[in-house]
Amino acid sequence: MVTLDFIVEMTKAVAWPIAAIAIAIIFRKTIPNLIERLSSFKYGGFEAAFANQAANIAENITRTSDQPPSFVDSDGERLLSLAQESPRAAVLEAWLRVERKLHQLAEERHVDIRNNPMTLVRSLRDAQAISSETERALNGLRQLRNLAVHAHSDELSSQKAIEFVTYASALLWTMNAPPKI
Repeated sequence: MVTLDFIVEMTKAVAWPIAAIAIAIIFRKTIPNLIERLSSFKYGGFEAAFANQAANIAENITRTSDQPPSFVDSDGERLLSLAQESPRAAVLEAWLRVERKLHQLAEERHVDIRNNPMTLVRSLRDAQAISSETERALNGLRQLRNLAVHAHSDELSSQKAIEFVTYASALLWTMNAPPKI
């Protein structure tokens, strides 16, 4: 009798995990598309909201400039070409350009450049080197960079890398303009 009770209890314990794994295997090609469309997630006391980062960044960039200029300079053009061959490399190079500009602004304003990127951006806003809109756009761009770096190679398309390079170039242009505070 003890053996049968053990088998019943073990079956109860593993039934849901096995069902979840089976569903994940059956829908393995559909789940990533559904996750991309996920806008929020709530479970118990935990809640996460995911926004379309590209739209938010574009909106923040638009608000920081009166006239939409040609954002992409010669380095940006080079990165746009690189995005066709190696999207991840283009994203990383574009982000490095943004980080170099942040460090330049920090040196000009005597802000500690040893801060992590989020603290550095906040410190630059506090020092009035960048506007609040630029701060939000930079934080969104950093999130996109993190997603791109950790994405599978087939998830990061050339088009997404081109958009990232364009956003990074726009932010560089914005950081070169006098801040609107």
